[in-house]
Amino acid sequence: MQKDEFRYRLLLTVSVIAMAVIILLVVLRFTDNRLAEFSYFTLEDGTVTIEGYSGDPTKLEVPAEIDGKQVVSIAEGAFTAQTKLKSITLPETVTEIGPRAFADCKSLKSITAPGVTVIGIEAFQNCDDLKEATFSPSLTTIGDRAFHSCGRLQSLAAPATLTEIGTDALMGCENLAMDVSENPLAAEVAEQYGISTDGSDTARGMWLRLGGVTLLLGAFVAVVWWILSKSHKAKQGR
Repeated sequence: MQKDEFRYRLLLTVSVIAMAVIILLVVLRFTDNRLAEFSYFTLEDGTVTIEGYSGDPTKLEVPAEIDGKQVVSIAEGAFTAQTKLKSITLPETVTEIGPRAFADCKSLKSITAPGVTVIGIEAFQNCDDLKEATFSPSLTTIGDRAFHSCGRLQSLAAPATLTEIGTDALMGCENLAMDVSENPLAAEVAEQYGISTDGSDTARGMWLRLGGVTLLLGAFVAVVWWILSKSHKAKQGR
C-alpha cells in the first residue's frame, strides 16, 4: 500500500511539474521570447537596427528595445515580400525605414510609425493593398519610388519639414489625397502626378463654392426686384 501511495504521489508530482513547464514555455513563447524572433545588428552607438524576423506574421509590432538596446531603424530589405503581413506598428524610437524594407508586401494594409522621419528608396513599392500610412509630423524625406504603385493609398501627410520627395515617389498612387497647405514642394509633386490635395485646395474650393452661392443669391435678388418693379409700374399705369 505504501509503495502504491508513493508511486501515486510521484506520478502526481511529475505531472504537475510537466504541466508547469509547458505553461511556462507557452507564456514565454508569446511574451518576452517574441523578441528572439527579430534579427538585428548593433550600431556603433549601441542602438539597434532590425534586419529581419524569423516568423511569418500578419501583424508586426516592433519593440522599442531588444536586449536592453534601443531600436532606431529598419534595415534595407528587412521585410521585403512578406506576403502575409497586413499591419505594421513601429515604436517612436524608430526614425528611419531603409530601402525596400517593406517592398512587395502585397497584403499590407497599414503602417503606423509615429517616429519615422526618413523613408528610404522603394520602401513600400508595390504594396498594392496599403491604405493607411502614418509617420512623424517631422517627416523630412520620402525616397525615390517609396510608394510607387501603392494604388490604394488614401492619405499621406506632407508637413513643412518635408524637404525631399524622390523621383516617382508617389507614381501610381491614384487614390491618394495629400494636405499640401504647409508644403510647396508637396504641392508641386501632387500637381505633377495628378494627386488630390487638401488644405490649400480645399480652402480654394470652399471660396469658389461660396462665390458661386453668392452669385446665385445676387441673381435671385435681381430677378425678384425686377418682377416687383414691373408689378409696381403696372399698378401705377392703372
